[in-house]
Amino acid sequence: GAAALRLVKMHPHIKHATCLNLCDEQNALATKEAAEAGLESRIEVVTGTYEDAPLDDNKYDACFSQDAFVHAFEKKQAFKEAFRVTKPGGAFVWCDLMCGSGEGVSDEELQT
Repeated sequence: GAAALRLVKMHPHIKHATCLNLCDEQNALATKEAAEAGLESRIEVVTGTYEDAPLDDNKYDACFSQDAFVHAFEKKQAFKEAFRVTKPGGAFVWCDLMCGSGEGVSDEELQT
């Protein structure tokens, strides 16, 4: 929820943001922080997994994930879900910073 809170604060044209997270504790904190910032009408917090998001098809102009998809159990399915909920012509942006040992990161390292 921290990224959504920051984006909504910085960009008043963002009318609605949905935070998807499996962790009830983090969701409670995100809900509390949105309310404290007076943004509860613009930020929705949803409990669920990346692989089976309880969100409507083609709902979002843009989807954003920061340091989260690395935790998805089924990464291919998580990406399918992200594109499912993003409107045609919309954008899906994600970043997961990782590092491995040696000359690069092997496919095996990326899977763990």
